Amino acid sequence: MRHTNRSAVTVAFSVFLTVCLLQCRALAWEITKPLAEGVSFTQIVTEAPAKVINIVTVDPKFPGAIIKATSAGETMHSASAFRGKATVSTAARRLGAVAAVNADFFIWQSGYPLGLLVSDGELKCEPYARRTAFAISKNGEYLFGRPYLEASVTAEGGASRPLGGVNRLRGKNKIVAYTRAFAVSTHTNAEGTEVVVCTSHPPRPGEPISGTVKEVRASKGNTPLGEDTLVLSSAGAGAKWLEENLKPGTNLTILFNLKSDDGKDWNSIAEAVGGGPRLIKDGTIVNSAKEEGFGTSIYTAAHPRTAIGTTSDGKVLMVTVDGRQPQSRGMTLQELAKLMLGKGCVQAMNLDGGGSTTLATAYGVLNSPSDGRERPVANAVAVLGTPLKGDAGTEIKIDVPTHPVEAGSICRLLLVDPATGQPVSESCAKDTIWSVEGGGIFVDQSGSFTARTARAYTITARYKDRITTRQIEVAAGPPANMTPLLEEVSGEEPCASQVTVTVWDAFKNPVKDAKVFIKVSGGTPEKGEAITGSNGRADAAITWDSEFIGVFEVEVSCGNLKKTLVRPAKKSAGTEQNPL
Repeated sequence: MRHTNRSAVTVAFSVFLTVCLLQCRALAWEITKPLAEGVSFTQIVTEAPAKVINIVTVDPKFPGAIIKATSAGETMHSASAFRGKATVSTAARRLGAVAAVNADFFIWQSGYPLGLLVSDGELKCEPYARRTAFAISKNGEYLFGRPYLEASVTAEGGASRPLGGVNRLRGKNKIVAYTRAFAVSTHTNAEGTEVVVCTSHPPRPGEPISGTVKEVRASKGNTPLGEDTLVLSSAGAGAKWLEENLKPGTNLTILFNLKSDDGKDWNSIAEAVGGGPRLIKDGTIVNSAKEEGFGTSIYTAAHPRTAIGTTSDGKVLMVTVDGRQPQSRGMTLQELAKLMLGKGCVQAMNLDGGGSTTLATAYGVLNSPSDGRERPVANAVAVLGTPLKGDAGTEIKIDVPTHPVEAGSICRLLLVDPATGQPVSESCAKDTIWSVEGGGIFVDQSGSFTARTARAYTITARYKDRITTRQIEVAAGPPANMTPLLEEVSGEEPCASQVTVTVWDAFKNPVKDAKVFIKVSGGTPEKGEAITGSNGRADAAITWDSEFIGVFEVEVSCGNLKKTLVRPAKKSAGTEQNPL
């Protein structure tokens, strides 16, 4: 069902239309909007089964429509709590991207991407376990394959040793190369050896690096990283080789070769990200999850998904499918593969999904991340594009409510002319891109949103080069659940307890100013009525009657919610009460 045309909505209802409760919403539509020259955004919403699908289509034949692989943060690692991870919208803002999606899986604790990352021709991480990767060559060719790294360091005397990785957590025996793309230092401990090498250029697939050893740091770690240096680091046998063969002033050659089982030239790539498993190969759906070392659940269970694919006419599709939410259950990999094939992809691969699945612009999030907010990730695939110019004289403004919107409501935003207060033209409304800063609330591309988590949200509407931002407050809905807790107060005479009641709405928001009634059997409450605070809690002290023989109970109620708590049985006058 398509939404009512904005121009038909009267000004009296210009702020919001509360359509219905969440469970009553019926949706089935597809909207396509321009993001930049050669870049479009399509949103598909279906009701049975419930799915929200977002597709960014890039036509590189348009000048300025460029696809980039990038670390999400400024560097791949840092001392911050996120360890170098950052949100997709952060990466989009840094690059000025018109769209970006999350890319590779990553190690949760360290934030390192699991597989290949090449950005602007620089090798920042090597492939992992021959899993599928997507790449763009320097001449614009798209590659999907399972590359692997062959790398080595060779001293001027001829001694040579393989390299085990690039910008990775250092293990024993293997030599890892660290560059400035990793962090400001290697973040290693002192249980190894690190060699500082002055280099001609950063690691690039297929291009030998000529370097000279500047310093050998035995039993030292956390070596600073510079723009024109590279650090070779190892422990165990690898450290011994470094100490024996590399001295200050030693000239050496470092080579990073990317190879693939299919024989294609991966040394010519300019941009690349890892992921997997492969979804489509040469126009046919494939299932390589087991071959690539994935568990069965990634293929058979429905999850939020991110994917990338290419069409026979040279377009690139970046796709997200929301999941784990009422409006979108997610997809299995088989369903995702069918979707990509149905949209014209002849090659496609899966990227990291679940709570990582994010589609964002420099102005905010376009999809609905399942964590309820953007998850910091390791890297992203971003799209740069030539901005579209708005019509002369067109200005936009979002009407916002003067009161908080109740969680559980589905509301529709309206875009108006700030000078007249009248709805904007149909073409302007049709091409406006809606986004939310940081996620947490989903505004679809019809301008409707479902209020769930109670807090303030910043919503952006962008029509070509016209941008407007407003804040909307979501408040908790009516009480839907209640959690009471009865605790003994030690050391009190006469014997006392405290009852604490937390009231929640249907979306687990704490409900403020809810009336809670308290009745006690075998004692006296401090008060018979309590009001919940901003945390949804109300409490009252209870003094128990030491002479009472019977069942000690506390009954709490809030609206039509009612629960009874039983105090553990006590002995009185030599008589033991019946256990409850």
